[in-house]
Amino acid sequence: MGATGLICDMYAGAMDDGKDFENAFANLVTANMFGAALGPVLGGILFTLKGFQFTFLLLCLLLCGVGFFASLSLDTPDLVQPPDRFPLPLSDSWVQGSIGGLMVCGWAISMLEPTLPVHLHAAFGAREAVIGLAFTELILSQQVFMPIIFFLMDGQAADRQTYMLASFIMLAAFLLLMFIAKSLLMAFTMLFFFAFAVALAMATCNTELADALGRDEKEVRNTRDLTSYYMKDAGYRVGTCFGPLVGAAFEGNSMRPFFITAIGCVVFLPLFFFARERQLMSGSQYTLFNFSVIPKTLSRYLATGYWY
Repeated sequence: MGATGLICDMYAGAMDDGKDFENAFANLVTANMFGAALGPVLGGILFTLKGFQFTFLLLCLLLCGVGFFASLSLDTPDLVQPPDRFPLPLSDSWVQGSIGGLMVCGWAISMLEPTLPVHLHAAFGAREAVIGLAFTELILSQQVFMPIIFFLMDGQAADRQTYMLASFIMLAAFLLLMFIAKSLLMAFTMLFFFAFAVALAMATCNTELADALGRDEKEVRNTRDLTSYYMKDAGYRVGTCFGPLVGAAFEGNSMRPFFITAIGCVVFLPLFFFARERQLMSGSQYTLFNFSVIPKTLSRYLATGYWY
């Protein structure tokens, strides 16, 4: 699955000599999210009706068929594609903070993969189909909210720090409320608001990263910037590698992974604001993070009430 998705991702921008770049990536992301949203509920239904072996055997057969079809139909470039290198932006503390936010988003979502099924089953006796529906709600809600939030945020750069603060506080709050919910309906409601917080956080981090990489450009979303795209994807994927480890570190229906992830969301906020302020206060374009900016940032916040 990973290899097939990676190959399609790499060649999406190279098809037809880079023509129609935006539509290629839009179709790729739409297909990826549609499959990710449809998979949990179908998998839960098949698991409930047919069991473990049938579900995974069917998945293997589908993967073989898709891989064979992709190998015949994918229009890959004839020449070796040059590697993307971005050492300078990675030393930019504003870029580091934006990527860190995407990592926290990936961590918060992926932490639910091992913990949410256990919690829903232990607390409410939910079966596989209901658990799959919960993940479908999470993914679909996030993807529906994302373009709406992007539209609302466009041209509102002055309010972006407020969005950043609100989104990660909401991530922490709704994670904890999801665990302590007393009914399945309330847990699904908290999951819905959690998905909204994830969409808001990811949209804010994406626009912050776009601004950090192209500060002279007026457009917030630069779909032609491969560096921005790969950095966003890499940051989020690193977070999804860490989240399941946190969730699986505790046995049973434990609140500790929810609490640790919520603490991570809150701790990220001052680190991001300090990194962003450090970069904006510096005269150079690319500098490493310096903790000496902390007292300056705190004094500015106390005097004005704003982080920026």
